Amino acid sequence: MDADLSPRVAQLLSEAGHDAEHVEAFDVLRVSDDMLLAFAASEDRVVVSSDVDYASLFSGEDLTTPSLVLFRSADGLPPDEQAKVLLENLELVAAELESGAIVTFVAGQPRVRALPVGAPDGSETT
Repeated sequence: MDADLSPRVAQLLSEAGHDAEHVEAFDVLRVSDDMLLAFAASEDRVVVSSDVDYASLFSGEDLTTPSLVLFRSADGLPPDEQAKVLLENLELVAAELESGAIVTFVAGQPRVRALPVGAPDGSETT
């Protein structure tokens, strides 16, 4: 979990049996977005955030890792609801996250874009 999300989201995912940690646990709370993506890729982790700047880091790059789950901050979901939405949809997007994707939740619904973003087959699905 990125610093933009509450540690509560990671706690709820962990309680549900997932290997989820907030950035605080890795002592990377105050690193740049680029550095956090590199760290997540090296640890084979998925970045979960509400910071839309992350998605722009993938454009024009050939990044295939890490996968990104992005909650649109405009939805204004509290941490418990963010965790609930992710848990309810994780099975639907697990394969895409494993192979490299950006999953954006808008109004609780996932939109999936394969990585790398610039690839011809990097299409968006719902």
